Order: sequence, then C-alpha cells, then structure tokens
Amino acid sequence: MLIALLVYVIGFSTPHFVDIEQPPFKIYGGLWVRCQSLHDVKDCMDTADFTGTEGNLGNRGWFKTCKATSILGFVSLFMAIMCAGLKLCDFMERRYIIASTCMTIAAVVFILVAVIVFTQNVEEVTFTLPYKYGFSFALIIVGMCIAVIAGVIMVVECFMGVHE
Repeated sequence: MLIALLVYVIGFSTPHFVDIEQPPFKIYGGLWVRCQSLHDVKDCMDTADFTGTEGNLGNRGWFKTCKATSILGFVSLFMAIMCAGLKLCDFMERRYIIASTCMTIAAVVFILVAVIVFTQNVEEVTFTLPYKYGFSFALIIVGMCIAVIAGVIMVVECFMGVHE
C-alpha cells in the first residue's frame, strides 16, 4: 500500500496529465500547474490562473471536483496506511484491518471518480488539439491499481486471517 501511495503522489503532483505537442509549441498540464513552451522557453502558471476559451479553468466545477476527489484519495490512502501500521505495531485488533480496508476502498473510489471526471472533460483543457495522456495520468492509474490489489489482499486477510 505504501508503494501505491508513493506512485499516486508522484502522479498527483507532477504536471503531465495531458501533453500537447504542436511543433514548435509544447503544452502540458496537471491538476496544479500548466506549462507552455515555445522554442524551449518555458512558461508555467497555476491552473487556477489559467484562462481558457470558456473562462478560468480553476473555477470550473468539474476541475474542482477532480482536484477535491484526488485530494480525498490521497488522504484516504494515507489513513489506510496509518491503520495498517497500527495493526502491524502489535495492535492485533481486527478493527484496524477493517478500517484500513475501508479506507483503501474509499481511496480507490475517490481516485476513480477523479480519473473519470478528468477524462470526460479533457477537451476543455486541450482545446480540441491532438493530445496524449502523460506519465502523471498513468501513474495515478497505476497507483489506483496497486491500491486495488492491496485492498483485495486486506479483504482476504480480514476474513481468513488469524485474529486474537
């Protein structure tokens, strides 16, 4: 689960959700930063300050939803690790593994909602230019998949493990 958190944090915080390459322009952006480069001169700005064709990107409801559910996914993964840590630190009570399992499932749901919301509205970020999803987007999905695997293992542990 710690690996899921680390992979998710890297994807969550880097600005390569969407990459647009129209030589000599390069545009890439994430949830927090959007960068544009022309002839290797890079200009980055906060996504809240980026103004697109339909207004400020940071003020759009879908973008706020994507950021909020991504943050909730991070917090849920972190709390799941804390609960699993309590179980590992000689607190052999079943409630910690149940709490960790529930938090992991919640994290997966939050991350999945963020991914779906972003992919359904990606045209507002790319202005219908040809784009490809960047490594940040892939890392978020990989982190979510690792969390799913960890959640399944914890469900098996919860129902078949030995508890005092």
